[in-house]
Parts: sequence; structure tokens; C-alpha cells
Amino acid sequence: MSSLRQPSRKRVERYVNFAEEISRDDLAFTHTVFVQCFFPVRHSKKTGDIHQISHGNVSLLVRAGLLMDPNNRQKWEHREVPAGPKARLILSYINDRAIRTKSPIINMGHSMREFMGRNGISIGGRNGHELVREAKNIAAADIIIGTWEDDTARQDKMTIAKSISFWIEKDYRQHTLWQPEMELSGDYFQVLQTHRVPTVFPVLAALQDNPRAMDVYTWLCYRLPRVKTPTPIPYRHLHPIFGHGIKQLKHFKPEFLSALKQACRY
Repeated sequence: MSSLRQPSRKRVERYVNFAEEISRDDLAFTHTVFVQCFFPVRHSKKTGDIHQISHGNVSLLVRAGLLMDPNNRQKWEHREVPAGPKARLILSYINDRAIRTKSPIINMGHSMREFMGRNGISIGGRNGHELVREAKNIAAADIIIGTWEDDTARQDKMTIAKSISFWIEKDYRQHTLWQPEMELSGDYFQVLQTHRVPTVFPVLAALQDNPRAMDVYTWLCYRLPRVKTPTPIPYRHLHPIFGHGIKQLKHFKPEFLSALKQACRY
């Protein structure tokens, strides 16, 4: 098979019926760049400090940054490039709150616990650790976006977080305490108001065991409303977008089809 096939009418009707059941509270919004160019699917030694990916006329470069250590004035933490399912969930939450509240101040405490809990994502234990890890990675990361249009090219550099106070600590009963806020940078907050795409957060939460399926689902949310006629897409064009960690096209095909099948359950 050299390209994706057109979905059957029965499958399209199932999508339509599912869409009619979605409530407004289920919707989450994200930046248009992050529905075309994705974080790494997992952390690995090969990821390094820079992650770069291109799709169409957009290129995204994410560079790991530094974060202060709240317990040591002489130490700065060298963070990682955001990766995996929790980075996707955290970024979706941050973007959604910024758009819904029309404020760059993002509550990382009670509102986040409530939001994640409503979608079956526990803040405690391993989940809590991974959510904090990726929140720190996102807050520290430098984002560079390149765009090409006709005869012009443009580069925009930004960070997602301007300031942060979301460190965690343990009380004597071993409950996790979250500090409340992340303030988005002005550049990121402003561009988010006009360049955004709706997704369905409960679906992202349900797919969190397969970050590649999360990416396929997010991409479909962006692409399908814009497709007016059947449009075959060669696998060689999909490989650079969804094939992180997979070198050969022959190995990418079954992985992508599995992720596509899982994404299309919703």
C-alpha cells in the first residue's frame, strides 16, 4: 500500500454521530503548529537537547532549557525536550486554559487537578511525577517556529512560559502539594488567540498509552475539516511527521497503521 485509503461511508457516519455527542466542556484547544509538528513520542538518549520536525510550510524546533532549582540557589536544572503522552496532555491543558479564560495566567493547582481528574488522569503517584516532569520541560523549553509562504520565510522564537511557580513537595501525610500558576509569555499567548485548533481532550486522555496515536488523532482534527475531496497521502510523506524513532519506511507503515486504527476508534 503506497497511500492511505478513503474511509468508508459507515466509518464517516460513526465519526459524525460521535461528534454530535461531544459537549463543549470536552473540547480543548491547541496551537496550529502543534497539530502539525509534534514532540518526541518518548524520552531517549537519541532525542538529545534539540528536537526538530517539519510539516508542509512549517518547521518546529524545540530546544531543552534550564530551570532554577527551588531548593538550591546555586543550582539550575538542565531540563529535557518535552516528550511522551504527558507532555501532550500538559500542553493541551495549558493552551485550553489560556484560550477559555483569555488570560496568560494558568492555574496549575486546583483547576488542573480538577481538569485531569474529570478525564480520568490521576495527579498522584507516577502520573503526578510524569506530569510535573513534562510541565517543567515545557516551561524551560525554547520554541523556534519557521514558516514559508510564497517568496517569504519567517522565524519566530518564543518560550511558552514567562514565569512559573508550580514546584511540588510532600507534606507529612505524603500528599502532593502544587503551587498554583504558570504565566505564559506574551508572544505565545497572543499567537494562541488566533492560531488554534479544537480537539477532544477525553480522546487524548484515552489514547495516552500510545502517543503516536495521540498525534494521528490531533492531526486528523486539523486536516479532515480542510479536505474537500479524497486525497491520497503517500507513506513517505507521513514518515517525517509521525515516524520519530523509526528509521525505515517499511517499519514505519505497520506502526502508523496501528496508531491510525487506534485513533479512529473515537
